[in-house]
Amino acid sequence: MVPKFFTGHYTENADVFSLGSLFFAILQRDFIAVDGKTIYGTFAENLTEGKVGLGFAMEKLNRHIKIAFSSYARGSMALQRVVLEALQYDANDRPSAQEVYDKVMKSMNIRQGIKLDQQPSPETAWCC
Repeated sequence: MVPKFFTGHYTENADVFSLGSLFFAILQRDFIAVDGKTIYGTFAENLTEGKVGLGFAMEKLNRHIKIAFSSYARGSMALQRVVLEALQYDANDRPSAQEVYDKVMKSMNIRQGIKLDQQPSPETAWCC
């Protein structure tokens, strides 16, 4: 969850933080175990509670938490930079959704001809 979710004051830019959290979880592959189930996410270490959700930790514990990928993370450095930009505490410091889209497309060398609201044709479809 975006940090401001916990105070009830957030904007549509919260979606950029959420997207950054999803990308971070995919690239970092960090998880917690709850009742024997593995739950992947974006976490911060807390000395008393262990891993807690990043947004909660930023809002309730320390808004200046250092967010970094480990050496085990996947994805290019360019993609990781985009993700870290999206995870900024202050909404004004985060890129817009369009900026995230443009940077992700560029970092992954994906043709710009595919639009977010279009299904790829068989000629432009790609996998993995």
